[in-house]
Amino acid sequence: MASTAADRLLSVLFPLKYYKLNIRLYLTIHSILAFISGIWMSINAINLSNKYPTLPVTGSLADLLVLDMEIIYSFIMLLCGINVLLYLFVWIVVRWFHSGNNEGLIKSLIVIVSIVIGGYVIGSICKIIIDHFLNLSDIQIWTVNQFAGILINIGASAETPILYIFSSFYREAINKQLRSIFYKKKNSKNVVSVHPVLFINRGGLVHSEGLNRKTKQLEIKNNGTV
Repeated sequence: MASTAADRLLSVLFPLKYYKLNIRLYLTIHSILAFISGIWMSINAINLSNKYPTLPVTGSLADLLVLDMEIIYSFIMLLCGINVLLYLFVWIVVRWFHSGNNEGLIKSLIVIVSIVIGGYVIGSICKIIIDHFLNLSDIQIWTVNQFAGILINIGASAETPILYIFSSFYREAINKQLRSIFYKKKNSKNVVSVHPVLFINRGGLVHSEGLNRKTKQLEIKNNGTV
């Protein structure tokens, strides 16, 4: 989410330079930052499993978000705060420095902040309340936490559909990738190989079997004249 928000801010701050960026280098930088975040979380998860080898688990990802791994909630709240600030800057730049109808942009920003970021925030707050302030058994805590996980997953998966609906730039990019995938497969299935067979008649002219057949049909239709 933070990567997308930073991308949108760059596109409105420096529109001319943005479209001249080296796309491979630009995407590589974003990917490296995402991998660093994932590696950091993986290291913490490995340390947790080594520190508590007898900790009971159910086999879901929520099992990682306990004890020392609760730091991930602080990390999520930090990223959500950065997202809100970045999208606020996007709105300010577009509102004061760009002309035209910005109704679509305002709608997309409101929906992203309320659903995408709101899903993370509400889900995380619910989990903290359930784990620390409600006197529930382990089974009850696990069951109730599934509802908080649903909110988080909705927030995580809603960003791409929202951008596709409200952003013409992302819609065009997504459609381009979809066409490159599905049209390529469709065209590869419809390829027909043609191998012409040539015959040389007595007069030295070159005809194919199909051409001779069409010529005979024309002769019949025109009473012997072509």
